[in-house]
Amino acid sequence: MERLCSLGFVAFVVVACGGSSKHESPGSGDDGGASGASAGTSGKGGGAKGGSGGTTSSGASGGTTSGASGGGSGGTGSGATSGTGAGGSVAGQPGGGSDFGGRPGAGGPGEICNEDGCFYTDPSATPLEPSGPIHCGGQECAAGDACCMTTGACFDPEANAQACPRPPDDDDPEGRRPCSSNAHCDALFFCMLEYGELCSAVGHCQPIGNCGGCSGGGDGPNICRLCGCDGNTYPNVQTACRAGAAMAYMGAECGETVQVGGGGGSAGAGGSSSSPPHWVTPCGTNDDCTIDGEVCCGITQRCYPKSDAGQCAQPPEGTRFPCTSNAQCQAYEMCVGEGCGTPGGCVPLESGQCGVILDPVCGCDGVTYTSADCATQSGARVKAEGECPKD
Repeated sequence: MERLCSLGFVAFVVVACGGSSKHESPGSGDDGGASGASAGTSGKGGGAKGGSGGTTSSGASGGTTSGASGGGSGGTGSGATSGTGAGGSVAGQPGGGSDFGGRPGAGGPGEICNEDGCFYTDPSATPLEPSGPIHCGGQECAAGDACCMTTGACFDPEANAQACPRPPDDDDPEGRRPCSSNAHCDALFFCMLEYGELCSAVGHCQPIGNCGGCSGGGDGPNICRLCGCDGNTYPNVQTACRAGAAMAYMGAECGETVQVGGGGGSAGAGGSSSSPPHWVTPCGTNDDCTIDGEVCCGITQRCYPKSDAGQCAQPPEGTRFPCTSNAQCQAYEMCVGEGCGTPGGCVPLESGQCGVILDPVCGCDGVTYTSADCATQSGARVKAEGECPKD
């Protein structure tokens, strides 16, 4: 099943996120037939060997018929064929083993398999070369190097794989393998970040033919264009995925300055339900930043004032994006942190028990609120307990 997610900051854009893509292997046969397909074994040097098909037992007569063995080596391992007994039939599971970086075994039509399982994909999606040199953490990588997203450094996956350890397994609902580099994924997969994640986050290996789409109308600029985490511009998310590039920012090219925020909504003191209008420049290197005093942040892939280092820091745990004021957050978010005017991270505005509890606080905006929850609802940090001093 495909998930749809809407991009609020880009008009008329719908992104079909590549999710719910895992396909379970066949189960038991009809009328008492038993299945048991073994996965393909890894083939060193890139080849994946097909596994053996399951055997089926008839429910009526007790006769047995074996599924054919999946053949193939070096390339795509083919799946087992169906075996039929007198009382039931079942298909053997496609050979799905693969070595690190090897080619996964082929599943059924529209499927691709590896040791993690079988996933839906567009079989016509073939890999593309990146649209330019790969950048990582603001630096250009040498030919053959890959980017380690969690360290923001280029590394040689063949000679120095330990420089970018694969993240530990997690509870991804789709059963996808966690990754911090494309080098952690099989061929025809890439390390995809969830929408809105920073380029320094941990991703999951996703088929290049099932990572979403973008469509939009109008005669204006291409609203599907995006700046990839590799520092290159792509016309749409489909092209970026086939080039192995996670999405850093949709709606602008790398080095293009666009105005965001300023939508409708009621404003509170010190914060608003719509982020104030401000300018954003996605970037891959400092050369993309044309405003004096700005440099490219390798964590956010945004240009920021070098004098405001808090805009280029790992956000605190539980927050989405680094910030020093509400202006760097999206609509219906605020910048939380210790004290007033200190670096922090963007979180959704919440009302909590505003209007229920009477426990006045003084906000960092100089306004007295009936409770800390009411200050948070308005996008204001708390400066001190009690009412603000009267002039």
